[in-house]
Amino acid sequence: MKSDKTITKISKWGNGYGIRVPIGTLEAYNLTEGSEVILSQEYDGVKVSPKNPSVADLSLAEILNGITPALLVDSNSESMFGVPQGNEIW
Repeated sequence: MKSDKTITKISKWGNGYGIRVPIGTLEAYNLTEGSEVILSQEYDGVKVSPKNPSVADLSLAEILNGITPALLVDSNSESMFGVPQGNEIW
């Protein structure tokens, strides 16, 4: 992605402060109102990065919605671990 620089101002919002982000930047990173971002202190300034969702952020229903019948079919299910090496009962 092209590195565009935008000058903006810090504004007081209630008891905190915020910055305005241009719509093009929001669209480029698929951010909307309420999206979570990560603020990092870097050696030369502050970095704002989108927070990528992790499994910990998902509900069980959302996780299970990603499971399709194709994921449950495994033609090598018994041989994928190799041949028995000891007294395993298959």
